[in-house]
Amino acid sequence: MSISGPLIPASPRRSADSLAEPNREVVFLIDPENEKVIGVTNGIHQLIGLETIDIVGREFATLYTTNDLTRSSVWNSGETRRLSFLCADNSRREFDVTLSPVHATDRQHMKMAILHVPASASDSIEVQARHRIETQALHTLQHPPRPEPLSEQFFSKISHQIRTPLGIILSSAGILGRYGRDFDSDQQQEYIHAISDSVSRITNLLDDVVWLGKLQSGGVQCKPKTENLLLLCHQVIEEVRAAAGKPTAILFQSNQVPPEVQCDEALLRLLLLHLLSNAVRFTDSNQAVQFQIRREGTLCHFTITDAGIGIPDADREHLFKPFTRGSNVGDITGNGLGLAIVRQCVILQGGTITYDCPARGGTLFHVTLPLYEPMPSPT
Repeated sequence: MSISGPLIPASPRRSADSLAEPNREVVFLIDPENEKVIGVTNGIHQLIGLETIDIVGREFATLYTTNDLTRSSVWNSGETRRLSFLCADNSRREFDVTLSPVHATDRQHMKMAILHVPASASDSIEVQARHRIETQALHTLQHPPRPEPLSEQFFSKISHQIRTPLGIILSSAGILGRYGRDFDSDQQQEYIHAISDSVSRITNLLDDVVWLGKLQSGGVQCKPKTENLLLLCHQVIEEVRAAAGKPTAILFQSNQVPPEVQCDEALLRLLLLHLLSNAVRFTDSNQAVQFQIRREGTLCHFTITDAGIGIPDADREHLFKPFTRGSNVGDITGNGLGLAIVRQCVILQGGTITYDCPARGGTLFHVTLPLYEPMPSPT
């Protein structure tokens, strides 16, 4: 028996379908030039389990399931559609969505999409409630919330992560400076390697912090173009192998997928690098990491399975938060940012990701991304 969980979990012990619903309506503010969400009112987490930071900066159309993927630009003003939204726990939930223009003093060409729980004939939405939520949306537009500043705890964790490799660099350099002439070549190389490894750890940490900051703040956009998926996968595998420092095998199966896809190469590469690097890091040298891809219609499925230590139940709720690592990692290196970066890469590409901890051990991550054009209908 296996235990599985979503990448973007809903509140503890609650699925999206069982959330309390004091807020029956949520308003999205949309930039008509690029169809991206620029603001959303309170209550979205209660309805679909996502946080505001997961939504702002995404194209509004990526929030529905693929069958409803029609851009809001083709809607008529005042038109209401029944759409199926993908919730944080990978379930689907239907809402009525009404598109309306927004007139504000500083921005004349905004759109407002009002999402509300479908009501029965005896449970219609009151006019006063609609007026209240529209007023709230206009206030949000005219006074947009500022991004939350990085917390003191965030900087404290970065400082802690950097302090150890810096200490190794300083001590190794000091020893070489004082006694280096008395060491043989192998002893000198030992300290040089320690310095080089510590510099790499600091560089990787800073790179990950920069990437996570850009992804969370909307500084990165998904710009798909035609890419060779198989070539990209092989490049990532070789890069992970070169950086691993141990001979763990990565067994790749492509299941005859068409190589040509529409993807953002940088985002997909970053996503795969972190998942494969994690899998290799937690897998012993005498075991193998399984990496499989397959096509299903417009979707591409990526499955990465390690033979590692698994994820304790108590750690799963916070697994994808920055600087969070499993309580059972011991002395296995890592900075706790990889899965937070993966989460943002998946969101930006309009995909989903789940994890599974089989009874036999190890961890399996399954990513689904819309990378293929629709297949032509048979004539």
